Amino acid sequence: MRVNRGFLRRRAACVCASSAGIASVVFLGMGCTPQRLDGSPAVCNPDPDRSAFAGGGGGADGDATLPLTATIAQIQGAGHRSSLVDRTVRVTGVVTIARGTGFYLQSETPDSNPATSEAVFVTASDGAQVARGNRLTIVGRVTEARPGCGDCGPGDPAFDYLSVTEIVAHSVVIESGRAQLPAPVVIGWAGRRPPAARIDSHPEGDVEDPKNQDFDPCADAIDFYESLEHMLIRVDDARAVGPTTASGEIAVVGDDGRAATPRTPRGGMLLRPGDSNPERILIDDALVSESPKVDVGARFVEPIVGVMGYSHGNFKLFNSVPLIVEGANDLRRETLGLGDRATNQLDIATFNVENLSAVDAAERFDGLAEIVVRSLKAPDVLVLQEVQDDSGAADDGVVTSVATLSSLAHSIAAVGGPLYEFADVAPADGADGGQPGGNIRVALMVSALRGASLVRRDGASADVANEIVVDDSRARLRFSPGRIDPANAAFVNGRKPLAAEIAFRGSRLVVIANHLRSKTADEPLFGRWQPPTLVSEAKRHAEAQVVANFVGALRAADPALAVLVAGDFNDFEFSRPLAAFESAGLINAVSSLPVVERYTYVFAGNSQALDHVFLSGSAAQHGFAYDVVHVNAEFHDGRSDHDPAVIRVRLE
Repeated sequence: MRVNRGFLRRRAACVCASSAGIASVVFLGMGCTPQRLDGSPAVCNPDPDRSAFAGGGGGADGDATLPLTATIAQIQGAGHRSSLVDRTVRVTGVVTIARGTGFYLQSETPDSNPATSEAVFVTASDGAQVARGNRLTIVGRVTEARPGCGDCGPGDPAFDYLSVTEIVAHSVVIESGRAQLPAPVVIGWAGRRPPAARIDSHPEGDVEDPKNQDFDPCADAIDFYESLEHMLIRVDDARAVGPTTASGEIAVVGDDGRAATPRTPRGGMLLRPGDSNPERILIDDALVSESPKVDVGARFVEPIVGVMGYSHGNFKLFNSVPLIVEGANDLRRETLGLGDRATNQLDIATFNVENLSAVDAAERFDGLAEIVVRSLKAPDVLVLQEVQDDSGAADDGVVTSVATLSSLAHSIAAVGGPLYEFADVAPADGADGGQPGGNIRVALMVSALRGASLVRRDGASADVANEIVVDDSRARLRFSPGRIDPANAAFVNGRKPLAAEIAFRGSRLVVIANHLRSKTADEPLFGRWQPPTLVSEAKRHAEAQVVANFVGALRAADPALAVLVAGDFNDFEFSRPLAAFESAGLINAVSSLPVVERYTYVFAGNSQALDHVFLSGSAAQHGFAYDVVHVNAEFHDGRSDHDPAVIRVRLE
């Protein structure tokens, strides 16, 4: 259960001087310039229950059993939750979009306060009978619905989502005549520009709690998008900063991205400390199905028009007309840019193969093989993550992955690559997380073509810990491969790291394969709790510390031994978990790249580095080169959702 983190937040108000020279609370549209209490200009954000409601029908202080005549702006209020929840209201507006048994209703006479949304979603049993452009008067009950939540409570991911303001209609009256639709609000250079870095800049707490009176659409992106809830929206000159997802979503920035920074050289948006790029807009095909299949950088030749909605922890623009994309996207898949290998140079790649199993179609194996051979130039060592057991997601007790890894090895050979040998340690059934029944694990593949070989010392199993053995001041592993401290509490229901020795032309190095805990348990960026708690971070930090301690023991026993730690770390180079490896004296190879090229994954339009290679000073002492090969994450048809990365080390 979530700990209550307090609700002390700054209260914003609008003030102006009265005729007597005394500051008084007023609202936009009432004849004075809005200011904060400290005198600085601000959007005026009145407390909704203090607004002057239209007369009649119960009134603000009348009979609560009678309908309260109100404007949509008064129902929405300047906040994340209506102050009129459970009140029966009478409201008039124009239908902008009909959707199933509901419709979006927007005011024809907006107030002058941009902090209050002018639209609301209405559910009605006869909702399908209304049409776009109908002017309606409805009577209904105001609700706050949390998408996907229903009766959920703490611990359910949907409990952390924002609620959306709706009206459950009791009666719907279609007025005579047809109304002109309100002009869409332009998000971007020619209209309202969202905050470029901050989602919520205020003290922590539940943004929906009535004690929180800091609603500020100018400063905080979570408030900016809330102030547009259900309204008609337009985005001009949109560019895709993420590929079309399996659910049909596309992340874009407007105005050809001229105000969106920092950008990657290939057209994406780079996630940086303190900046999760809230100017990204997720386009969702909830109203118009069949989103176009686009890659990063795709340009939309017509404005994107729709309504501002919310689902699964994100504000989204539900487009109401089909998306039109400019011709063929010119984004090209990369190949390794490190040139030819010298005789004493060893290439090691880390590659998340996204739940690969023997039951996958041959085309999937062929596609991955093409990446290994054509794009990565057949590295000497492959460090793989998300290798499933031989029966895939079938929960049948199978834990071996011989067929999965053998299929990949033979597919690589079939497209002209070497025949890799492979090794893993099978997990106990259902003990390592991931897709239920899949039993994902990390694995190694080694090519002997250029002289590399896997040093095999058998005897390891799922619950047997690897050990460091010292002979004549030289350290070695008792098992190769063998798991690192699999019984440690840090790895409960998580992937266990695998350590193995690699021999190469008279040199040795230890490679540790990792797949740290995923971020799925974290609270959403645009959720009710601000700042969001990164629930998974502590678990990743604990896992990282176990591996870092093992590396520290190896280096203490044999300072000359080269050590590499590679894999999917599910965290960023500036995160606390990854600092554990730097504290152990390891170098993150991604730091050798320009900042704008540090990404291996694209999530909701944020390009970010989740896959890393750390190396000891002894491994780096003769120089190294590093390259992230962008072949998957930016493309709607990637063979995996991660880009592989290759490190080249020189061993003497």
